[in-house]
Amino acid sequence: MPRLSAHGVVPVTRGTAEAYPAPGMPDFAALDTPAQMTFRERLLLYAFAVARRPARVLEIGTCEGGSALILRRALGAEPLIVCIDPAPRWSEETRRELGARTQLLTTRSPGAIAAAATIAGGPFDLVLVDGDHTTEGVAADLHGVVPHLAAGAHLLLHDAHYWRVRDGIDRVLGEVPSLRDAGLLSTEQTIADRHEEGHPVIWGGLRLLYHHDTSPGLP
Repeated sequence: MPRLSAHGVVPVTRGTAEAYPAPGMPDFAALDTPAQMTFRERLLLYAFAVARRPARVLEIGTCEGGSALILRRALGAEPLIVCIDPAPRWSEETRRELGARTQLLTTRSPGAIAAAATIAGGPFDLVLVDGDHTTEGVAADLHGVVPHLAAGAHLLLHDAHYWRVRDGIDRVLGEVPSLRDAGLLSTEQTIADRHEEGHPVIWGGLRLLYHHDTSPGLP
């Protein structure tokens, strides 16, 4: 299968041990973290990380480290995860489990993104954005991370149903040709009983962006 092997896909024979994960894996217990996500969002994040196998991950906005734990459990011990948050609330247990291959920058993005890329030793393959939920903050984070993305990198943005986050994403999509919108992967909504500037307040939703390589000669 030369075409598949050229993309790093190794064929396996159905029914062999190599064709299937170890019994009991993945375990839904891996999703039991303090992440501020629904079960479906957690499952999607876990499955996406397992499928894509990124070598370098950036998380903007980590809070209690719940999403970082899901990523670590999905990826294993080796891939590097860098988290940025000005006021993280990681427990000692979370710090121990995340391990030395997870680095925390206690500061604000996007100013810390370049330092995060230096720590990672190269561009990021996967970015989870769940930080500043203002339109300007989301736009600044996206603009800040684009120069540090690997070709073909993916970005997952949480709370994409929230109108300020949505507007920030849409603004940057109109300004950065290398970013492509893959739409909402998770459509669950949590609707608050209030409005902001005429907009209903709706939380939740994971939206996927793709960083297209715009090098000369590529479509």
